[in-house]
Amino acid sequence: MMGGDLLEVDGNSLQIRDRIIEVLDWIVDLRERVPECGFDELVNQWDDWVLPLKSSEFSPQAFTLEEVAAIRCVDGAMDAFANVTPPSIPDIQATLELAQWSKVVAATEMALGIMRRDGQH
Repeated sequence: MMGGDLLEVDGNSLQIRDRIIEVLDWIVDLRERVPECGFDELVNQWDDWVLPLKSSEFSPQAFTLEEVAAIRCVDGAMDAFANVTPPSIPDIQATLELAQWSKVVAATEMALGIMRRDGQH
């Protein structure tokens, strides 16, 4: 990978990387269609897969430092979004029009650009 040094990559790190990229793609695709899992599950999936990156014990072997920073930026935007939405999102269209969601999408597009430039995806 370009853009940063990586340690030897283990399978768990690659799985986390793949799932994060998948969720980032879903976020961008929401402009076109809601994923089969639904909007609420999309947000939950993000939390599930980004949680290991929040751990001080996690060694992000499958990520460059720039990618980790970009993912954390998406996570911050996602947290701000979650703070202004109910636990279950009833009106998807209105939710997609929120300024906080626009920030999630912008951060996501930036992260995907970095990850596609640096990685195998």
